[in-house]
Amino acid sequence: MNQADLERLLKDPKAAFEFRILRATRRLLARKGLSISVDEIAEEAEVGRRTVFRYFESRDELVARALDESLDRFYTSVTETSAVDMPLADWLANIVGALHSQQLAAGAGLWQLAATQDEDLPAPIAKINRKRRASRKKSTGQISDAAWARAGGTGGAPHDVEIAFANAISAFTVQSMHRDYGATFDEATRVVADTLHAYLVAKVAR
Repeated sequence: MNQADLERLLKDPKAAFEFRILRATRRLLARKGLSISVDEIAEEAEVGRRTVFRYFESRDELVARALDESLDRFYTSVTETSAVDMPLADWLANIVGALHSQQLAAGAGLWQLAATQDEDLPAPIAKINRKRRASRKKSTGQISDAAWARAGGTGGAPHDVEIAFANAISAFTVQSMHRDYGATFDEATRVVADTLHAYLVAKVAR
């Protein structure tokens, strides 16, 4: 949060309450996933249940907004990280590390969102899931194009390169490597970055 945002919260009680409720919702989504209740949110935010509904129309609208803000921050971070100028191997390690860190911080909520069909979600959350997919495809395309150019490729990245990146930095891959297989953060990100590096170099050389 920047200084301007902090000053706005201090001057505007409504903004301060919204911030507390949204922050509590994001924390619970990361820990517990999409099934969190209004009572849990109110307790985490240290406000009453009525206060939650004073600022948000429904639980689903609140969860959708919290997810939306988290995703916006995620993809802003991706864009900023991918713009850093450094050698390809270091750049890949940096971008993979940043993406895995963001995925892990998002926790259960993002994992469940990615794993659930839109028709099985409440309408406001399904809308955010559609936005998540579109944003993911856009950011993955940007990352794979940047990697392809850094590797010496011409034009946009081939489709299979984009698929390789989509797989390497997906919520499912991160979940599997870090949680199912118990890999350390350094192990997981190094393996993914090294694999992408080898694939890119080989592809450009063909």
